Amino acid sequence: MASDQSSVGLGGAVVLVTRPTEQASYLIEQIAALGGRPIALPTLEIDYVSDGLDTTCLTTHDLAIFISRNSVRSVSDFCDERKIDWPDSLKCAAVGEQTAKVAEVAFGIKGVLCPQSEYGIDALLDVEEMQSLEGQRVIFFDGGGDRSVRLIRALELRRCEKITHAIVYDRRKTDIDVDRFFKVEAIDAIDFVVITSVEGASNLLEMVGCKREQALRSACVVAYSERIRSFFEQKGFERIIVPSKSSDGAVLDVVLKTHRSHLSGETH
Repeated sequence: MASDQSSVGLGGAVVLVTRPTEQASYLIEQIAALGGRPIALPTLEIDYVSDGLDTTCLTTHDLAIFISRNSVRSVSDFCDERKIDWPDSLKCAAVGEQTAKVAEVAFGIKGVLCPQSEYGIDALLDVEEMQSLEGQRVIFFDGGGDRSVRLIRALELRRCEKITHAIVYDRRKTDIDVDRFFKVEAIDAIDFVVITSVEGASNLLEMVGCKREQALRSACVVAYSERIRSFFEQKGFERIIVPSKSSDGAVLDVVLKTHRSHLSGETH
């Protein structure tokens, strides 16, 4: 199947994947199956922590919000280690469909609330069920940062009775010898760059440096959110695409369609 797809697929297009290593395998495999050449350059590493968790945090809240698949994994590991089951009374919400699916599998629950066509905190807050939270006890799991502050403010405006912020993972810039990396990989040969967070985007540009950044601008950036698009626009990048959904499938569709469109334009 991969060879059939390759003949009509990416035709050797080079795709830089910047996700943390443990989250990049599926996307890398599919790019290769479509005839592309994936290059892994993780800009973030994830350390899972349980400082924001205790054995009662699920039973003392009415709604739990997962900000990412990393947060699901951390809480799931914590619950598995302590043999804690997901309470029937605790509703669950997630910032996107992929995170919701992971949560459903991890905790054996159904009907995780999430935005259907968008991704992120703002999209989740726009969901109708998130408008009436007055008197609710809400806990959310993430890795900290600006979006945590935005979510807390939004929950305060909705008059939640209790808001608990549980930081369950840390993100840090990857320690990679970039000079050595780009002696093997030519930065000006990269056709697409897949970016999943503003922090990852900032790390990438810091890692490549000003000189290589100029060469990277010829690539098409596939950004998971409008915030990432804005970041790259401010840095002078012009070829930026935000998929309709923040999922591996949507990213692959965008890369494939953009590559085919580019080839068609060259042909004609």
